[in-house]
Amino acid sequence: MNTVQLEAIVERRGDLSCFVRVPATALEALGTTGASPVGVSLGGASIGQRSLTRYDAGTWVLGVATAHLRAAGGLSAGDRVAVELTLPDPEPPPPEQKPPATGRKRK
Repeated sequence: MNTVQLEAIVERRGDLSCFVRVPATALEALGTTGASPVGVSLGGASIGQRSLTRYDAGTWVLGVATAHLRAAGGLSAGDRVAVELTLPDPEPPPPEQKPPATGRKRK
């Protein structure tokens, strides 16, 4: 698994949504373009897999629910937080399946 750590500031969009900005250089170091889901930890608390949204040419944003901010130690807009992004290992291909036996014996 590839992992990247960075510090970000929790920002608020309007009255409800919070997010953190992730520089494109962090995604390059992770080995993804941002379109793939990544595992996310905020302040050491895992919040599961999330997808990033392009903000501008050099920045992506990661939406953060209020419940995740609470789980990460009661964070709120304006707080600085340690962010860890993990690109999961690709799933191995399914095992090759053999055709079902027909019940006939070979001569």
